[in-house]
Amino acid sequence: MSLVIKIKNADFSGSGLPLLEQTVQGFPADGLKGLYFFEEGENNTLHTGLFVDSSGNSNHGNLYLDFAPPINKNYGLEITDTNGLVIDTGIKLTPELTVIGCFENTMTKGVEPVYETHISDTLNIGIDHASGNPINTPRIAVNTRVNTNDFGDVGIYANNSSILDRTRSAEAGNSRMPSIYAVGVSGISGDLKARSLDGVNYNRSNADIVQAYKTDLPESNIAVGMWGQGSRKELSGKLYAFAIYDKLLTDEQFTKAITAMNQKMIERGITVYS
Repeated sequence: MSLVIKIKNADFSGSGLPLLEQTVQGFPADGLKGLYFFEEGENNTLHTGLFVDSSGNSNHGNLYLDFAPPINKNYGLEITDTNGLVIDTGIKLTPELTVIGCFENTMTKGVEPVYETHISDTLNIGIDHASGNPINTPRIAVNTRVNTNDFGDVGIYANNSSILDRTRSAEAGNSRMPSIYAVGVSGISGDLKARSLDGVNYNRSNADIVQAYKTDLPESNIAVGMWGQGSRKELSGKLYAFAIYDKLLTDEQFTKAITAMNQKMIERGITVYS
């Protein structure tokens, strides 16, 4: 009689002791600060209360300023207010950052704002309140957008419009299907990385990022959602999930996190663009 012990996520390929990696619902646990699946509300009801963090860190999010609450759906959140949605996670901006998000643009083609933003920090939201005009402050953070040409942009933006560095790829996803997008930035090395389920693998390094990124540290929080910057037009969309790290993920960790995000969507019956 023999006993077989199986250890999940153990790597026995080496000659030494097996390697173990702690995960949270499939996401690498190292550096994970927030994990938002938007499952806390009853379907077709107005969202109330906190946006629950499932990472175990209790970094539950709050509605930012006077933005209108979204609608709870079985898949996540539906944004029906034309000003969009901003969620303040309360997670402090750190010298390094990675965010993996799954979202969908449901706006009519051609009416998107110049900047449809999903990831930023609370000092670089770009507007002082939901219906307010864009503000210009010497801040810098990571923003993502899906523009009118269906390109996916990930950039380091200063003063709401000055782009220090940016990725752009026609293969970055279809804005009218659920898309998984990951962006990582280091204010230490100046590295900028973008990944997606459909194969985007972008690496860039810019020394200007190192100095400019420090502007928002440490008083700013990470914000996620969907809101407009620059030319403001009517917004609508769906949010499925976000994962936030306080480090720049390795290539292997990027792959594992994106795979875990896609698996979560599969479990909900959601087909992600790939």
